Amino acid sequence: MSPTRDVLIISLGEHITGAEIRKRLDKRPDWVVRTANSDDAIWSEYTENGIDCVVVDCSAPASDRGLDTISTIQKRNPLLPVLAYSTTTDGTIAIKATQCGATEYVSGEHLDATAETLPDQLAALCNRPDTATIHSRATVRQLEVLVDHPTSYAGILDPDGTVRFANAPLLEFTGANANTIEGKPFWKAFSWDHSESLQEELRNSIERTAVGESVSIQADLYSTDSNQRVVQLSLEPVRDETGTVVAIAAKGLDITEREHLTSELRESQVSLERLYRVSSDTERSLEEKLQDLLELGCDRLGLDIGFLSSIDMASDEFEIVEARGSHEQIQSGVRSPLSETYCRRTIEEDGLLVVQDAKSEGWDSDPAYERFDLSCYLGGKITVDGDLYGTLCFADHKERDRSFSPAEQTLVELITEWVSHELERHEYERELETTQKHLENTLERIDDAFFSVDADGIFTYLNSRAERLLGRSAEELLGSSIWGELGEAADRLFFDEYHRAMESQEPVTFEAEYEPHDVWFEVNVYPSKNGLSVFFRDVTERRERERVLSELLETSRDLMQASKRHEIADIVVEAAEDVLGEKLTVVRMYDPNKEALVPVASTDTVDEQMEKRPLYEPGEGPVGRVFDRMESEMYAKAAAIDDDRNRSPVQSMMYLPIDDHGTLSIGSLEPDGFDKTDQQYAELLATTAGAALSRSERQRDLRKYEAILETVQEMVYVLDKEGNFTLVSEPLASWLGYSVNELIGRSVSVVLSDEAVDKGQQLLEELRSSSEGASRKYEAEGITKTGDRVPVEIELTPFPEDSEFIGSVGAVRDLHDLVSTREDVVEERDRFSYLFENIPDPIEEVEFDGDRSVIRDVNPTFERIFNIDGETLVGKSREALDKDVYRRYPGPTETQSAEGASDPI
Repeated sequence: MSPTRDVLIISLGEHITGAEIRKRLDKRPDWVVRTANSDDAIWSEYTENGIDCVVVDCSAPASDRGLDTISTIQKRNPLLPVLAYSTTTDGTIAIKATQCGATEYVSGEHLDATAETLPDQLAALCNRPDTATIHSRATVRQLEVLVDHPTSYAGILDPDGTVRFANAPLLEFTGANANTIEGKPFWKAFSWDHSESLQEELRNSIERTAVGESVSIQADLYSTDSNQRVVQLSLEPVRDETGTVVAIAAKGLDITEREHLTSELRESQVSLERLYRVSSDTERSLEEKLQDLLELGCDRLGLDIGFLSSIDMASDEFEIVEARGSHEQIQSGVRSPLSETYCRRTIEEDGLLVVQDAKSEGWDSDPAYERFDLSCYLGGKITVDGDLYGTLCFADHKERDRSFSPAEQTLVELITEWVSHELERHEYERELETTQKHLENTLERIDDAFFSVDADGIFTYLNSRAERLLGRSAEELLGSSIWGELGEAADRLFFDEYHRAMESQEPVTFEAEYEPHDVWFEVNVYPSKNGLSVFFRDVTERRERERVLSELLETSRDLMQASKRHEIADIVVEAAEDVLGEKLTVVRMYDPNKEALVPVASTDTVDEQMEKRPLYEPGEGPVGRVFDRMESEMYAKAAAIDDDRNRSPVQSMMYLPIDDHGTLSIGSLEPDGFDKTDQQYAELLATTAGAALSRSERQRDLRKYEAILETVQEMVYVLDKEGNFTLVSEPLASWLGYSVNELIGRSVSVVLSDEAVDKGQQLLEELRSSSEGASRKYEAEGITKTGDRVPVEIELTPFPEDSEFIGSVGAVRDLHDLVSTREDVVEERDRFSYLFENIPDPIEEVEFDGDRSVIRDVNPTFERIFNIDGETLVGKSREALDKDVYRRYPGPTETQSAEGASDPI
């Protein structure tokens, strides 16, 4: 049995030829035949379907468009069989079509003369040795990806590796010529000769692919100017309909940047590990660590020079503290004027100063360039205790051939930060050795609590902040053991972390609860051989804030899942009590029937301790004002509220709007019981509740419309604001030839012409901006699933009818019968007019106005027989003409009515 074919007919001129081609293909009903009449339709059909061959209409007068289409197809997929067709035999068209890339040419005149059929021609075309094995549906897809991909290096090979095709990116990069490389083995056709082992690997990979295996290897590809790119080469077998490998699809993806980034990441990881080892080495001195870090930076950046400087702005003095490299003026102890250094600019920057090529960047006349002759530079400022100390920089005499990467700059920033920190710590230790008093003054100024203990855990110092947080004075604790004085709480929570810091001699950071005072501390422990320095701060409020926000997030999920007003109100009350700790909470919802804000949910404490909650009209009291104005109100003293209600025992109040749905009232038993944070939490809860209520209302409306559409027998649909179906009635879907599920989510343009869609959008815009009427009707052209065009009338209504447009509702009426009736009336009128003008009997057309008859028209026979101009009779009374003694006119008994008409003849 011959294979099924998928044929695309392209007819860009008059559609008569396209119909002729389709009719000739009717002899093969098992073939899939598609038609395209525009450029967009061509590539839509080509992309969405596995086209086996193409028939292009080249008949005059659209022959030029047909030939252009053949050229475009040949460029996009040179292996797709293309048959050029014209109604009559035309040698010129045959030659031009072949030059444009057509596989064959045939005319309808030739087919009729030879009794050949168009299906026979196409079958032979698809079965030719150069096309038959390469054009299964799957193969076309593979070749299309190869040829069309603008950033991939791609080609088509014979199973033995012979190059049959190479795409433009591959030819352009390698400088190869299609005529010279086609027919050569793949491993010899391009610039693979830089490595014999790579050529051997390519040959072996092709052999594996030829027997059906998919192979992927990484290879270096060189351009004519020795530009190296790293390519991920994929070799895929291409099979015919019998499963035989008939070709190999070769595709190379340029992964040079990815490999560069991977290498950059690897180098960054190594550098960070070195940085960590250097910074955490407690055995080496600061000077030794600085040398290690300068070496690390030079190695990572590929530069010869690295240095740490100190700067005295007042005296314009710049001094090298530590240096690496052989530059004579960049050695430890060498001084220079700050105004003649790059570093004068570095200290003005918020981040790093980056110079890749000093000369091209305008530094060649700068005193810094003239003095030091540095072509590239990367440096950052060093601060100690917030004061400028100097700079940490890396440089070289030669310009850099590439910019400093973000990872390289980040490493320098980390080294700069670490050096700043270490110099600060070094300065701190020096000051500690100099004077205990200075240390105490410094520690008293910091915001963190601080204490130190020796190697045995004995307190040696506490600042005043630590005294307040621990609830113990320095006099009580100094000289005492931390474990004995702080008791079980310290032993259980801090013992392990402190000892871990001592044993590892590495800083430790953790958070823990200090139960004696019900507070949470963030603790930073810095060990030394002599003991521990402990910085800690009260983070109870921060942790409480994180807890509240996390639980409010969970509450928002519950609110968004609730579907009823009372459920949402209950969730709000529960969250106010459990999450915010507010035990006096009431939620009111607006009841349009009562025209008032009605309590719908409250905490148990409210029910137990307070009088009956009243109803409020909009604008009445604080509840009504908040609802009316959509603005929160806070009262530090409840007695100050301007109404006569007794709110005892409540001392302070907070009222918040829940969008346009209701209000949230929260009370406190303490005066001034709410701060700004309490208000923010409550407003967040109220805002989320408002959103949940709005969502609930929308869902309720949608369910109502869904229920209506499930039972309605009319043709109705609902669109979202993007014009996609959200609801479709069964009668409408069935009339269009679809199921309901086939239309849901799809664009209305599937079933309406472009003109109809544009007209509908225009009417919706007019409806939304107009106050006249809620809907508009218009006639349009619908499209059934089979492609039939049907006349319809659509009544459009915005959905819902408020300020927020979220879609539209359409009611559809079939106008097929009305259109047919209109056509019948026009045809009948034309027939009557013909008879009126050509019948051999005299006829006058008369219109009755009460008892009076008025002539509206007479036929030519009437004018001839009675020798009168008909225009002189129009509008005159027939009774008056009957009295004309010179002419005889038919009397009333001789009149008759036209069939199906009300006017007499």
